[in-house]
Amino acid sequence: QSGVYGSLMIRPVFGKKITPPVGLVKHDGKTSDFVNVYPNPSNEHFTLEIKDYKKSNYRLINSLGQLVLQGALTANVNSLNTSELNTGIYFLEINTDDFTQRVKIIIQH
Repeated sequence: QSGVYGSLMIRPVFGKKITPPVGLVKHDGKTSDFVNVYPNPSNEHFTLEIKDYKKSNYRLINSLGQLVLQGALTANVNSLNTSELNTGIYFLEINTDDFTQRVKIIIQH
């Protein structure tokens, strides 16, 4: 309870900015844009354009977490055939020795 009659129970904080307690860092989206996937949504194939090509592998995972496709990316521009897959939302995971990037893709037939 406040010691002042009629005052609200709001206690604003003045001063320097307090960092979030969970340690989250705001991501600007520029540092890990390693791969560009288009067209999204698609029905026959996706094109994966890799910037600064490095030896990398991909995994395509469905919304249930099941591995659907996997393989190696062999050039700066790769095509991924999705004509045999069901319509839905998938997660494309690109792995290199340095990092992993995940992209949500949509397949519509």
